[in-house]
Amino acid sequence: MSSLLHEFSQNGLCALLESRHETQSSNSVREHSPDPIPVDLLIEIFSRVPLKSIARFHCLSKFLASILRRHDFTELFLTKSLTRPRLLFTVKTKGKLLFYSSPQPHNPDDNSSLVATSYHPTLVPDYQPTYICKPGTLEGSFVIVWFDVRPEKFGFINKDEDMLPKPNDYDTSPSTLFNYKDKLGIHCLVEENLVLWVLEDAGNHKWSKHSYVLSPLGYHIVSRSLFFGMTSTGEIVYSWNSSVWFYNIEKNTIKRVNIQGLEELEPPTFINNFLDYVENMKFL
Repeated sequence: MSSLLHEFSQNGLCALLESRHETQSSNSVREHSPDPIPVDLLIEIFSRVPLKSIARFHCLSKFLASILRRHDFTELFLTKSLTRPRLLFTVKTKGKLLFYSSPQPHNPDDNSSLVATSYHPTLVPDYQPTYICKPGTLEGSFVIVWFDVRPEKFGFINKDEDMLPKPNDYDTSPSTLFNYKDKLGIHCLVEENLVLWVLEDAGNHKWSKHSYVLSPLGYHIVSRSLFFGMTSTGEIVYSWNSSVWFYNIEKNTIKRVNIQGLEELEPPTFINNFLDYVENMKFL
């Protein structure tokens, strides 16, 4: 299998298929040579290829496009993608929105490196938000809104009273929603404490609070970094320039992973970063 994968470069695969095979049925390929390549084997090989290469293969020939649109292939590709989640970076630079992704490490070594893959850039129009201010009003608050897609109904989740800012809370970071072990979580930094709120009972609006005292190094990183989210193993992830930091809140340890391919974007502006990004070949 490894030799086949090595042989199937973008141009070599297309030339090989077009010169040696033509479609016979949905499950087989009629041979033009003594050793035809079964469609099932091609599907298995393509399922191991990155999505960016798949998109290129799709435009090379009708034969390849017919394979890549098959339901059994798209299901197999998604199944394998779920076992190898990735990190997704969205970067704004020079009026463009760039997308990068890299493998998402599991229990990474400190100061290790990963290579980011770039995707097609998107032009970003200038955006100036508009606000309506009632005369004499100087206060505002954020609320949590949920939407049920089946009845198309909106609702609100009440916040705990302790979440409300106190008069002297000047050193409090903005709150960010995230997935806390399949529960709704809120991440914020209060002075030198990392505070995580977890929605334990959505129906009764019950929250639990988890507070962690940061070390000087931890506070230095967390206060200057963009919050990524939480991994399935419970590590809090942050990004700072071209580095990703994995903070184990239970062991109070921090590991740094360098992302190669983002250095040329200095100084980049990270819009949003995402954990558990999964590539999907299903066409809308």
